[in-house]
Amino acid sequence: MAVRGLGKRYPGFELDDVSFSLDPGYIMGFIGRNGAGKTTTPKCVMGLVRPDAGTVAVLGQDFRANELALKAALIRHRLYDTDNVAGMNPNMAFFGLVLVMYAVFNAIFLPGSYKAAYRLLWPLLGGSLIAVAVGIALTTLPAVVGQLAAVNDRGLGNLPAQAAVLVAGVGVYAVTTVFACRWAAANFEGVDL
Repeated sequence: MAVRGLGKRYPGFELDDVSFSLDPGYIMGFIGRNGAGKTTTPKCVMGLVRPDAGTVAVLGQDFRANELALKAALIRHRLYDTDNVAGMNPNMAFFGLVLVMYAVFNAIFLPGSYKAAYRLLWPLLGGSLIAVAVGIALTTLPAVVGQLAAVNDRGLGNLPAQAAVLVAGVGVYAVTTVFACRWAAANFEGVDL
């Protein structure tokens, strides 16, 4: 992380030209008198307060311009420590795993939404959270990670393994969605309009 020329003005307070860099693996603390900016500086760095001047760069990227992507990359990096902070390489296997997550979402959302169409929050929330949990499990559990290591590389030699994961993802998605639609239709027939 690199902070350059950070500044913030409040009535009766001014944070002016704060610059520092923090290498990976290091911890930094702020010491100073009341009103020195010990709270305002980290708030500006984390994006909780918009600075009036200066820049904050994380992983070499401007934090303000890429705030959401950088926060997601940092969270992903903490869960699954690798040189690739974005997580799994975007290849055919990645899209197969995404289809599995969509299948899990459909299996929960579709039947739940047709059971009581005016109450969509719980099926939507439940389907989303469980789909994300399945996605995290598929990319972080040691047994699964060992199997996915061969398909995570973008080399041409891994295309057959990646294609197999993609085909499996398409199959899981298709079968689960058909099952979820039939279950949803059965639920809908039981709704008293």
